[in-house]
Amino acid sequence: MLVLPWHLTDHLADGLNVTLPPGVVTVAGSPGATGRPWADLAGVYSGLRDAVAASAAAPVVLSGDCVASLAIIAGLQRRGIRPGLVWFDARGDFHTESTTASGYLGGLPLTKAVGRGDLTLPVALGTTPLAEAPCCWPTAGTSTRPRRRRWPARACSAHGSLSSAQRHCRTVPSSCTSTWT
Repeated sequence: MLVLPWHLTDHLADGLNVTLPPGVVTVAGSPGATGRPWADLAGVYSGLRDAVAASAAAPVVLSGDCVASLAIIAGLQRRGIRPGLVWFDARGDFHTESTTASGYLGGLPLTKAVGRGDLTLPVALGTTPLAEAPCCWPTAGTSTRPRRRRWPARACSAHGSLSSAQRHCRTVPSSCTSTWT
């Protein structure tokens, strides 16, 4: 298990408030000081990317935010793996800098994973944008799920259990269905 004790640019000095099993590897990180948020985050997540790339096993990562997913994707791609993505979250995290009401960077990683918005961090990590087809977004909430006009035949809205997610998804790509059996 890899642990990245950061929430964006905030180091979680007291950890992630969980009891960790033996053998955990804590990944070092440190934000830059350019004043450009996405550029500064490269220093936080590049160590995670490198640790995922160096691991021979499937990565298990515990982190303080969803932006870490970009480093995981980049690390897998460095290993020659072409990952798909199933995104489970209370919110869709599918905002760009121009659509976010709060400006919270943790609400933008999914758009970055598929190559939308400011791509400073994905480029710095060496992430190749994922194709939209093998990605699926079953989310607990409905207010921030990807709109059907943006994601025709691929948007999902789950309300509760995984079996409920299966009933509410519209044309889930086959690469996602195997994760629900």
